[in-house]
Amino acid sequence: MKAEMSILKTLNPAVLIRNSNKGTDSHIRMTFTSLLLALLVPIFIFNFGRVFGSTHEEVTSFLNKPFNYILITSTLVISLIHFKQGVKVLIEDYVRGLTRTILLSFTSILSYGAILVILYSITRILI
Repeated sequence: MKAEMSILKTLNPAVLIRNSNKGTDSHIRMTFTSLLLALLVPIFIFNFGRVFGSTHEEVTSFLNKPFNYILITSTLVISLIHFKQGVKVLIEDYVRGLTRTILLSFTSILSYGAILVILYSITRILI
């Protein structure tokens, strides 16, 4: 019965969404983003490598294709979310007190700020 419950917890999509300080939930989120990145990063490298160092017009035509736009934005956003989760675990394990709170806040601000910059920059290239 216990093994069955852990499988159900792993397959529960609410674990990915809710804000919980449980180690199991953090592990499941990190595993999920790791699997996504394991699939997305090789596709991203081979797809984006063709356009790296190209002119603005070539990059614009590349990003105007929906698959490329979705691939690049989702890879970068998921990478930053994975970064945020990893740094959060590191801070929770090794830092205590007010410093912990400040570092966790700074990590969230940095990660979400970088996501906003990425989305703004890619959108700006297309305009």
